[in-house]
Amino acid sequence: MAPGRHDWGSIPAPGQAARSRRPGPVRIRTRRTNICNQGDISMTSPGGFDIESLKKNALIATIVGFVCGGAIPGVLGLLGYLKADQEPETAKKFTKWAWIAFGIIWALGIVLVILYFIIIFAAVGSSGSI
Repeated sequence: MAPGRHDWGSIPAPGQAARSRRPGPVRIRTRRTNICNQGDISMTSPGGFDIESLKKNALIATIVGFVCGGAIPGVLGLLGYLKADQEPETAKKFTKWAWIAFGIIWALGIVLVILYFIIIFAAVGSSGSI
């Protein structure tokens, strides 16, 4: 073999280190657990949660909760938003309970309005004089 040329397919002699089959730097492929949002790739966590979507849902629950549902759904949505980066599973639970509390508060509100009108109509109808 000519000087300066390497036989990449040969077996190393005893006491010598084995050489790589291809010359040049070796690339090591690593597996990413957090992928930043670039184009159509969304950010995911090791548990497989889509953090971007989770944070958006929690933020919507926070705003809608504080504006239309009161403090309880708003605070639960806010906790879901704040926990989304570190504990996505807990954040998903907080967001779910924010929407459940929002629904319960609205359902109770509708029932109370209906009861109010029923009581008013019953009181006006029983008075007999207009």
